[in-house]
Amino acid sequence: MRLLPPVRLVLAAGLCLAAAPAHAQWARHQGGECHPMSPAYQATHATTGLGSTNTNPAATIWLACRSDDTEAYPDSAVNAVRLYVHDASPTDGFTIRACVSRRETEAGQCSAAYTTSAAFVGGTVITISGTGLDLWKDSTDFSYLQVEVPAKAGGNGFSYLKGWVTEH
Repeated sequence: MRLLPPVRLVLAAGLCLAAAPAHAQWARHQGGECHPMSPAYQATHATTGLGSTNTNPAATIWLACRSDDTEAYPDSAVNAVRLYVHDASPTDGFTIRACVSRRETEAGQCSAAYTTSAAFVGGTVITISGTGLDLWKDSTDFSYLQVEVPAKAGGNGFSYLKGWVTEH
């Protein structure tokens, strides 16, 4: 039996690891991780096992939902964000934007709005991808999602932001 010198074994092992197939990375968040964007919204924001909801029957509320910006999985590498919602309102819809708080100034900026239609009722997935995530490409800014939750819809009940998934 012929033994390989230790250097060759290390090189052979490294080559095998390099051949492993690539796979997508993702992070999943429960809707209850979001926070009201003003003190006025705190009074009607509720978090349940179903996610974040709005208990106000007369007005929508805005939530801020954090991103998962890490060295291993930076926001600048996010390809898509998928938000899972249940819209119970026949008159209001969900509105979602990808936003940033600028690190060097007091300013912020948001993408165009992605929405469910006002007449839509039911569960759906809202996806932000491509140019909708361009603001997240600057790795020095702080990324988040801005979510408008419809008012409580009478007999239809509550609308929920169930959660979201970021895909790298």
